[in-house]
Amino acid sequence: MKHLIKSNGQYFTLDEHGNPQEAALNQIQEKGMDDIGILARRTDTRLVVMSHEGQLGRGHKYRALVNQRDLTKVRQLPVINYEYVKLGALYYDGVELARPTRPWRNNEAFDGEYGNIPARHGDMSKYSFGPATSEETVLYWHKFIDQNKTLLICDRNIVRSISWNHLDGAGFIFGKEIKLDGQRYKCRVLTGGAAHRSGGTGESFEGGRLPNEWDRYVMNGADVGEPHFAYAPIPVPEDYPGTNIFNDQTAWARAHNQAWNWISMGSWCQETSGSLRVTRGSGSARYWNAGSPGNASTPFGWRPVLELIQS
Repeated sequence: MKHLIKSNGQYFTLDEHGNPQEAALNQIQEKGMDDIGILARRTDTRLVVMSHEGQLGRGHKYRALVNQRDLTKVRQLPVINYEYVKLGALYYDGVELARPTRPWRNNEAFDGEYGNIPARHGDMSKYSFGPATSEETVLYWHKFIDQNKTLLICDRNIVRSISWNHLDGAGFIFGKEIKLDGQRYKCRVLTGGAAHRSGGTGESFEGGRLPNEWDRYVMNGADVGEPHFAYAPIPVPEDYPGTNIFNDQTAWARAHNQAWNWISMGSWCQETSGSLRVTRGSGSARYWNAGSPGNASTPFGWRPVLELIQS
């Protein structure tokens, strides 16, 4: 049972939905609680964000449900810094587009079916984002709250046969401001590392030069230590071997690919590598490669990222 708060002799815990429930003292484990009475003497029903770094740890949040001034003890709770969310749809020339349900190459079959990511339409300026009117069009995103940054990373490529130049010309490589569901976002792509992990620029199965966003969020740091985000998908070593698994049926079915849909499709990233542009995914979960910025062949895709613009 998670101890939430002790105040004026009342003890509260969090239920499975995160709501406070009063509990008897003998049901509470007080070990490890911290006295923050001085920091939160006056409060009401709200989310209390503490910055008492030395004692409690930077950025941790504490939920307190009280209606009196004598807040005495609270237990540190983990920040929920990851969610899988639905938001918006992709439009072309004002027409709402269906979300690809088989987000892999159209010339590769998994479970007996070929991919159905749509090829790029002719005019990139006609692509936009807007409200989703059905389950068939709504896009899915991995939402990360990382220090002072909120990122929503699409769980799949939504357009294939598209070049880096196409995306850059429309502002979608480094960031085009859009408004979605009342929020302002910078729509861009991930960083993937300007070179591979050993510093070279040829294709590599060892990931990109750190730090970069693909390895931080998609790989979740799993190959370099403890995962960065406990609630986000975590790859297993079989998802990032030293060989190409772009058409491996078993890898396709594993949880990490089902969450991120990286198999057989590379996603354009921001970095320049010589005269080339970086792509990630396709050959494995951490596969790094670079292609010509004008290359619009089938395996290259657009995986959008929404970075919340703080008001």
